[in-house]
Amino acid sequence: MTIFSLMSVGWGCIDSVEVELWGECYSIEETTFINFSYQEGSDYPPLSGEIPPEIGQLINMTDLYLGGNELTVIPSEIGNLVNLQSLFLYDNQFTSIPSEIGNLTNLTTLDIGYNQLPELPDELFSLSNLELLRLEYNGLTSISNDLCNLSGCNIYINNNQLCPPYPDCLTEENIGYQDTSNCEEQPLCNEETEVELWGECYNIEETIELNYSYVYLGEIPSSIGELINLNYIHISDCGLSGQIPSEIGDLENLVSLQIYDNNLDLPDSLGMDIDSNLTGEIPVEIGNLINLQQLDLRNNELTGFLSIDLTNLNNLSSLLLSGNQLSGQIPLEIGLLQELVSMDIGNNQFIGEIPESLFDLTNLNFLSLGNNNLDGNINSNINNLSSVYFLDLSSNNFSGEIPTEINDLDLYFLKLNNNQFSNYIPNEFCDIDYLYLSDNNFCIPYPDCLTEEDIGYQDISECEECSEVDGDINNDNTINILDIVSAVNCILLDNCNECSDMNSDAITNILDIVLMANSIMDN
Repeated sequence: MTIFSLMSVGWGCIDSVEVELWGECYSIEETTFINFSYQEGSDYPPLSGEIPPEIGQLINMTDLYLGGNELTVIPSEIGNLVNLQSLFLYDNQFTSIPSEIGNLTNLTTLDIGYNQLPELPDELFSLSNLELLRLEYNGLTSISNDLCNLSGCNIYINNNQLCPPYPDCLTEENIGYQDTSNCEEQPLCNEETEVELWGECYNIEETIELNYSYVYLGEIPSSIGELINLNYIHISDCGLSGQIPSEIGDLENLVSLQIYDNNLDLPDSLGMDIDSNLTGEIPVEIGNLINLQQLDLRNNELTGFLSIDLTNLNNLSSLLLSGNQLSGQIPLEIGLLQELVSMDIGNNQFIGEIPESLFDLTNLNFLSLGNNNLDGNINSNINNLSSVYFLDLSSNNFSGEIPTEINDLDLYFLKLNNNQFSNYIPNEFCDIDYLYLSDNNFCIPYPDCLTEEDIGYQDISECEECSEVDGDINNDNTINILDIVSAVNCILLDNCNECSDMNSDAITNILDIVLMANSIMDN
């Protein structure tokens, strides 16, 4: 025990001159330092109970050491020691600090570690002269951000029960170990201004774009619908699963929605399956996205019908849904998508005929309907699609003749293979750079420009064999007036076949009759 004071021992202390503390008298005016810090082996027992409130009378005290005892209560009168610079209360049994601690404006050192404090008074954080604050090994469960008011102070707060988030001014070293077993899991993001998606925080007001490729994401959180200013979503090859949340329909500013898979075989070194496997139906709420220009959901596992609600998307220029399991008929109202430039719904399970309104999409330049279960004939209005250069109708159940109107299109790429088309291949197909015709029922003769590879297999079992004599419609090995009569009749009845097509333009008309007449006159 070290005491810098005038201390008297006797029958009692002198009133108004001395204060009795733990059985001894201390001069009110002259006592500046008391050290009752207990250490094992000391020649006096540890102090216990309450710090006597009379200690508040030692107004000139500058240093008070009471660490290592069994004290339980700090009296409010401690706040009277306005000259105190050092206060050591560590390793006791204190459960609270009085608010009057805030009066100790000259305090530079406060050590109250190794106690049982669940919280700290706000007044503590007004002690702007503090240089050292030790709070470790208490039961602290919360800490105010006002702790950061103690600028320039060395703070030790480790080994408590503080839950994140922690005050910004604290470093990892300051915080040290905390027992967070009773803490609620803290949100990663500011719930008032941000949305968490796949471990990242996005500002609700400022986020206009989401762009992910070749990373594993999992399911699409419904909270994506809170990013109300999004105008661009691009997520490709990210191992998506689950359904597209209906909340996607809340993104009314969205211009482009691309959630697709490229069907690429990536190196095993990535160590994860990043193929997109979205399931369920395309949410009808997508029909609310009136500003949408691009919808790309290729190569997922989407099912269900193509909702009529999609035809509300009056600004849509690109509709790419290939490589899913969509079924049912193409909506009759598809023609309402007047701005559509690209449409790919191939590799699905669509049935029925191509709706008439599809041929009203005069801005289309790319149309792929291949690998479905579509049937019927090709409408003669196909020439309305005057901008189309890519047309894929392959691997369906289309039948009948190729309408002559298809020759009005300036096609660069045409796939008709694996259907049941019949009659003749138009000579105009010779002008198409990429042409696929195999596995149909086209009849000979074929245009001279086509190779056997171009033509491929054709089932000609239903084709009529024409006479070796051109114009010999009745197959009597000669051309005469009877053949002209037959040609006129078939024109009137609209049932002509290739045998009457003298000029091989895929149609029998007056020009063919003139050629027949000339042939008869020449013979």
